[in-house]
Amino acid sequence: MKITDARRLTHGQLTDLRRRGVAAVQGGESPEKVAEVLGVHRSTVYGWLAR
Repeated sequence: MKITDARRLTHGQLTDLRRRGVAAVQGGESPEKVAEVLGVHRSTVYGWLAR
């Protein structure tokens, strides 16, 4: 699995990544698993959920 540095993504790409991550957690996946799959830190996923 290739890990992408999210800091290098465009605003649109980051928005898409955030939407997919939040949808996955709302669909029943654990934030830890979503973070692993998307290549971001778990605290990032929790931050997205808090928005």
